[in-house]
Amino acid sequence: MPRKLTAAVSGDLVATQATIVDLYDLYLDGSYQYFTTDNVNKTFPNAISGDSVTYLGLGASRKPVTHNIDLQVDNIEIELDNADRGFASLMASGDFRGRRAVIRSVLVNASGDILGGTSGDFVGIFDGQIDNPSITEQKMALQVVSRVGNIRLETPRRKYQLNCPWEFAGTECAAVEVTAAQLFNRTTLVAASGSTATHLIDATFTQGGSGDYWKDGEVTGITGINKDHKSKIRQSTHSGDIYLEFALQNSPAANDRFEVRRGCGKTLDRDCRNKFNNVRNFGGFHTIPKLLVARGQ
Repeated sequence: MPRKLTAAVSGDLVATQATIVDLYDLYLDGSYQYFTTDNVNKTFPNAISGDSVTYLGLGASRKPVTHNIDLQVDNIEIELDNADRGFASLMASGDFRGRRAVIRSVLVNASGDILGGTSGDFVGIFDGQIDNPSITEQKMALQVVSRVGNIRLETPRRKYQLNCPWEFAGTECAAVEVTAAQLFNRTTLVAASGSTATHLIDATFTQGGSGDYWKDGEVTGITGINKDHKSKIRQSTHSGDIYLEFALQNSPAANDRFEVRRGCGKTLDRDCRNKFNNVRNFGGFHTIPKLLVARGQ
């Protein structure tokens, strides 16, 4: 929700005497109920769908939003008049807890009109869920807590480290500007005569003019005595050489086939910048000192 006024409203404030009025969008008894702290009803786009609705004038008040930097959840308390006992019957027929509540503020001129009159001409105060409702003959009190604690989203685990933690060509690695298909490559290598357990040769492997196109990738045996055996690629050249970090079980025979997959060393300069041109999606913290030196007195 916006935290500042639009240009149209800001201009009106210069020449208009305005008062602040709150709008409440409360999910009660299976549907949204709309209230305003003004004395008369107001028509304004609701906070959920943006459709224009009528906000009923009602005696209401709220306390300031309580923000916390510890493990407590942000919250706000509101009170609504219960003079006609209408809220009492609503509470008796349903449970308000966990229902959404949105609080916004608008500016009203001396004629009772909301300045601006569009869905963007408000200031968001709080968007949360109702918790711990209580009611008396005079009023209904609601504590509204932040919805953040109830969001059920899987978020990537990220450590404070130099190297990027993202899965190569995964969702975070290819979030913006590049696609997974532009980063990842997989093809078949046919071992030529002269290949060894640590050095595979295939003259057709000419990817990457500067070499090391396949560095940090992986080879997997498809046929021959090294079938299903894997090894990490230590170095590759533009002339068809693949050097392995760990030796295969045996030296391959001519025409043995291997699957070759591209990989990433997770560094900022060598990989994300120079190799993949993917700095925007780097997930490490490159400002961490690479060498910490402690000197005693």
